[in-house]
Amino acid sequence: MKQKLIRNPKIVDRSLEDELILVNNEVDSIFNLNPIGSSVWSFLQEPRSLEEIINTLILAFPDMQERQIRTDTTNLINQLVEQELVLKVP
Repeated sequence: MKQKLIRNPKIVDRSLEDELILVNNEVDSIFNLNPIGSSVWSFLQEPRSLEEIINTLILAFPDMQERQIRTDTTNLINQLVEQELVLKVP
């Protein structure tokens, strides 16, 4: 079974113009998401695999190259996991 990802429930999110700000009060860090990153954050309300997120974005943004979506989404997820904003779940 593929690894699922979900938002860390301790993270606070706030909209600011066209960005979404993620605040981790436990380590006093702030992370900004652009509109596509905000879409990824929205998908992570429920456990999802990286592949599920990528496939949804490919359908949602047909004008973008699939390879670019894969690369950018994988990089974003890695950063979110590293910052403990997103958690891996069984």
